[in-house]
Amino acid sequence: MEVKGCIKDMLKNGEEIPIPISSRNYSGEFMVRIPLEVHRHLALEASVSLNRIASAKLAH
Repeated sequence: MEVKGCIKDMLKNGEEIPIPISSRNYSGEFMVRIPLEVHRHLALEASVSLNRIASAKLAH
């Protein structure tokens, strides 16, 4: 079903239309649970900033 048809159907059924993903605000933060050993390895690899190394790995 195309987007217009989906929205029309949702309105017809009294459903709330979700905010488009591209219009949402993001904090730049998210939490990920990883095994302790992976956390340890990443922390040792980063040596200065775990956030920096995680960001670099996620960007690729």
